[in-house]
Amino acid sequence: MLKILFEHQLFRFSIVGGGATLVHVFVYFVLFDQLGMMAHLANVIAWSLAAIYSYLGQRFWTFGKVAVASERAAVLRFLISSLLSLLVNAGFAHLFSYLYPSLVLTLLAMGLVTPVLTFVLMKSWVFRENLDTLS
Repeated sequence: MLKILFEHQLFRFSIVGGGATLVHVFVYFVLFDQLGMMAHLANVIAWSLAAIYSYLGQRFWTFGKVAVASERAAVLRFLISSLLSLLVNAGFAHLFSYLYPSLVLTLLAMGLVTPVLTFVLMKSWVFRENLDTLS
């Protein structure tokens, strides 16, 4: 049963995403709290390292070494989808802050809807086989 679970892409996607979150939080904590770095700079560095971790994990474990025509195109698509996910979360935060103030709904949307959208983007666009253009 565990073997089947670990072979399922959505499960792997979740594990890598959770790991990326831990990388982000840990690096931010060390840089900001322990080393006294400015919060914004610490966050950018932490996000960048988490994004690298996430790309490598999704590319080589979740989506299983898909034969892409261009690694550069896959990286660019990954960054675009990551930024799109950030915008979707910002949209949820705005929507549920102003139209229907609810922290619970905001967190549910961010925690459930955004990861599913991101998974679909990763599977169908970022890591599909034979990437040769951005279309």
